[in-house]
Amino acid sequence: MSEGKVRVKKSITRNAVLNTINTIMTLVFPLITFPYSSRILGPTAIGKYNFGSSIITYFALMANLGVALYAVREGAKYRDDEEAITRFCNEVFSINMYSLVISYILLFLSLGFIGKLQPYTAVILIFSMRMMLNSLNVYWIYSIFEDFTYTTIVNMVMQVLAIAVMLLFVHSPADLNIYVFSSLMAYSGAGLFMFFHSRKYIKLRFIPKLNLKHLKPILIIFSLEIGAVIYVSSDVTLLGWIDGDDVTGLYSTSATIYKIIKQVLNAIVMVVVPRFSYHIGKSLEPMDQVAALEHRAKADKLGSLLVNTMITIGIPASAGLYMMAPEIVTLCAGSEFAPAYSSLRILCFAILFAVLATFFGECVLMAFKQEKIYMIGTLVTALINVVLNIILIPKFHADAAAFTTVVAEFIMLVTTIYYSRKYYRIKIGSRVIPSSVIGSVLIVGICYFTRQFITNDILFILTGMAASVLAYLGICIGMKNDAVMSFIHKDTGI
Repeated sequence: MSEGKVRVKKSITRNAVLNTINTIMTLVFPLITFPYSSRILGPTAIGKYNFGSSIITYFALMANLGVALYAVREGAKYRDDEEAITRFCNEVFSINMYSLVISYILLFLSLGFIGKLQPYTAVILIFSMRMMLNSLNVYWIYSIFEDFTYTTIVNMVMQVLAIAVMLLFVHSPADLNIYVFSSLMAYSGAGLFMFFHSRKYIKLRFIPKLNLKHLKPILIIFSLEIGAVIYVSSDVTLLGWIDGDDVTGLYSTSATIYKIIKQVLNAIVMVVVPRFSYHIGKSLEPMDQVAALEHRAKADKLGSLLVNTMITIGIPASAGLYMMAPEIVTLCAGSEFAPAYSSLRILCFAILFAVLATFFGECVLMAFKQEKIYMIGTLVTALINVVLNIILIPKFHADAAAFTTVVAEFIMLVTTIYYSRKYYRIKIGSRVIPSSVIGSVLIVGICYFTRQFITNDILFILTGMAASVLAYLGICIGMKNDAVMSFIHKDTGI
């Protein structure tokens, strides 16, 4: 499969840029549409939207069954063998189809017998199409071959179409279902296109007889993804269950902004997973000792660069978000959602925890086949988060949901670092943390003083961001931040 061999040599920087663009375009939908839809629909309809979305998230997770993450990790080692990679992809795709059918059966039973869900039936059924489209998406095939060009183009087209549908047809709270459909187009509409285009790499077909050797690791990954979804989504679900649509609508505003920033950073992490897993896998295979050491050195360099970069970006992003939270919320959702800024300020402390936990969990522990450890840590974290939500939400409402998210992300980070240390140790550059902290303090000062002279929200955000970025880069270059200097000297190729 010589053509495949060429593709996997693509620059990790190019892939990271493409995947980040892809993620940003996926998140452009809420950035563009949320300011419009929140003003048109109001907190109650937005609350219904987010509660319905949180419910279908659990069924969509069951439909996907952890296949994508397993396929990216395991498929990387077969990609140079056309016969082996075709067989592997068909086997995991078939497992995914079985789990999709089971998920739909359970969803219909839930809608029929759980009274709390019945007022949301229309929203949930529209959202349920996400399950089928996500299963057909087979994005993992493109990740295995490290080809993000087609996925980026298709997702961009779907974003434009979804925005057009919303602007043309959503004009009142009565149009909530149309807004749900446009959201479905934005996030999952590419599924059919991705499925048919994947024939460029693999001719997918359904295999009725399952290869059970894949089932155990897939179910382990599924278990840890259940935990991850619970500790990420239980806040919205429990808010909707306990406090109703209005509070859920307010909190969802801050949660959406937080997730946009988190997912943009996670896009960089996830594009590294195939390359990192490839080098770790090769370093563990019986081979020439020199070659094994070379692969391990490349993995070490890639991991360290990624962590240093995430620290360099994550700390100032949190600082800027904290200072601009009131203006960002008002700009995105309108003055009716202004109370949401307090929960956004709490959530900003979770950004760096979440992104680093993703690296240590999905890059390190998964690459070293420590799914069970990752699964147990995730499930325990999820349980703690749910218990805290049940205790605190009735008294502190949206702020409690934000606080429990911070606690959950921190516990997950500590857990993944603790168990990763046995297999992998990251070298954090000596100048990374000092320059990031000093630069972030400068950002806080810039935002504070900018607010004293500029009262217009848009002008304040633009001016504050521009001045903060320039000042922060100046600090990083002046203090020779290790990550920034690597990019300046183009010492990032792996």
